[in-house]
Amino acid sequence: MKKRYLLLCVAALSGCTTTAPTLGVKNGMLLPCPSTPNCVASGNTSEEGLNPIRLDVSPTVAKKQLLKIINTLPRTTLREQNGDYIRVEFETALLGFVDDVEFLLSPEGDNTTRIDFRSASRIGYSDLGANKARMEEIMALFAQRPTQ
Repeated sequence: MKKRYLLLCVAALSGCTTTAPTLGVKNGMLLPCPSTPNCVASGNTSEEGLNPIRLDVSPTVAKKQLLKIINTLPRTTLREQNGDYIRVEFETALLGFVDDVEFLLSPEGDNTTRIDFRSASRIGYSDLGANKARMEEIMALFAQRPTQ
């Protein structure tokens, strides 16, 4: 009985991960995180927020570096690449839950790029810090790469 109940719950939750919520850019910024603790974004005023990624390269080079990093990460699907905006889906290993991650690249002066990001779980209240850990990993991967 417990096994059947668990399978039913997993099936019900898996169905919730098929449709992306409203995402994108509004007024030159990524949409804010919801009030639930399953999202992290650059520039958030909460204690969970992270700083944007800043690189001493042009937006074109920064975008190439970002796409290379994304392509090294497991269970990742590039869903949209439109100018300075990139949207990626990350799937969890255990149950296949989907997290939506967005990046917005902006030039900041001569040969400097700011990458704002938003990483959010599609379902659930808490992600146990998974989105923040993912973005910290991506930031660390940038720090390991020589600027080109």
